[in-house]
Amino acid sequence: MQVQVKTLEGETKIYTLEQGTSVLDLKSQISQDMGFEIDMMTLVNNGFIAPNTELVTDDVTYYLSLKLLGGKKKKKKKSYTTKKKTKHRHVHTKLGALAFYKLENNGKVSLQQKGCPKCGPGIFMAKHYDRHYCGKCHLTLKIDAETAKKNLEELKKKQDAKKSGAAATDAGAGGAGKKDAKKGKKGKK
Repeated sequence: MQVQVKTLEGETKIYTLEQGTSVLDLKSQISQDMGFEIDMMTLVNNGFIAPNTELVTDDVTYYLSLKLLGGKKKKKKKSYTTKKKTKHRHVHTKLGALAFYKLENNGKVSLQQKGCPKCGPGIFMAKHYDRHYCGKCHLTLKIDAETAKKNLEELKKKQDAKKSGAAATDAGAGGAGKKDAKKGKKGKK
């Protein structure tokens, strides 16, 4: 009878055996042919490892595999010293849409922000010192140079006022501690 053995290289070799031959005899024939030790070989048939005492049947395909020595240990989990980056979470403000409108003295309602001409009503444009920008359709409208210069000066004044207010709160907190001063740490700016 003939038995097919699929080798490690992917080749199929055919072995002619007598009726009633065991898997151990087939392994010894393979070891003579290829030079592997019998103890290191395993033959797999239909997804199961064939035991040495099993008898070989006609027209069966065995897959040859070798036992491997060793193997790595499980890798130790790495401990990180830095904190994970915190994800930005959207903060819902109640009645936030009212910030887009302003009630004037005569009882008239006016818009605080410019509406997008491309998107239509209800979509407002972000106000920068030199342009208006729509986050939905990416339309950018430039502001004339004089107005942009005036807006930039106002923006700088607001930022300076914020910095001076923040510096006053930091000074009131007592400044940096002894250790922080040694390390050269500074307060928030």
